[in-house]
Amino acid sequence: MDLQVISYLALYTIPFLLGFTWWILVRVTPILFPPISNKLICLLIAHPDDEAMFFSPTIVALTAPHLNNQFELLCLCSGKDPALREKRKKELYKSAAILGVRTFALVSIGNDDRFPDDMNIMWDPNLVASVLPKVFVKTHDDSTRELCLDVLITFDNQGVSFQGNHRSLYHGALHWLKSIGQMADNTTLYSLTTTNIYRKYISLFDAPITIASALLSRAKPGIGRLPDQLVFLSSFSGYLKAQQAMENGHQNQMLWFRYWWVGLSRYIGINDLKKKWPARGWVADHNSGQALQTSWDKN
Repeated sequence: MDLQVISYLALYTIPFLLGFTWWILVRVTPILFPPISNKLICLLIAHPDDEAMFFSPTIVALTAPHLNNQFELLCLCSGKDPALREKRKKELYKSAAILGVRTFALVSIGNDDRFPDDMNIMWDPNLVASVLPKVFVKTHDDSTRELCLDVLITFDNQGVSFQGNHRSLYHGALHWLKSIGQMADNTTLYSLTTTNIYRKYISLFDAPITIASALLSRAKPGIGRLPDQLVFLSSFSGYLKAQQAMENGHQNQMLWFRYWWVGLSRYIGINDLKKKWPARGWVADHNSGQALQTSWDKN
């Protein structure tokens, strides 16, 4: 067999093997990490385009009709330029629809100058926490309050890129849940895992690493509890939805480096989420409405 034939075989065989491997991983992952179902879920983001750049696999997976979830989006900032804020809102609606959020009524976006769009600024966690009950807490006629939220998803304390606005969401959400005591007993907070820069830009090749590390670190689930970890790998159609959400949904934001992100970032096709609340080592003091932290598990 001459070199030219070997080259042609490699040219066609390698892409086929990579595609087949991804197809297998996409089908095995929900068996290893079953997705949550029949829940009221909210994704808390800082800016329009965060949902597409970072959380596409999560949205595509959890909005699947057979899971029967109600999936909502809450965005705290509509951008730096006041003249573009309405356009950014419309882009968020379009992107959310592409990814599977079924109605615009489930997408909320803030227009509050106390949340400036600046990657170097940490928003006040107390300010972030003050917004959440306005969205998720319902007061009944008898003055009793109910938390209408099963699962809250946001960035982790490193914010994927150590982005200040992203990190603030984690601290604000955790602070809020710790402060409301008994009401938060049945609500789960998941955060998107930040990886190192090498894994961040190897696209779909990070899938085996993600799955292996999640399997090695996950704990045995408790009875009636949601899993400690969730892993989502987008199918080829889901991957295309993420690209479309960025390129068609957020046309105003598609600068050259965002094409780089869409092409190389693992977050376009891979998400792994870790449960941060309720966390082992935290118990609610229902009398004071505060949460108590034991010394062996710190967030």
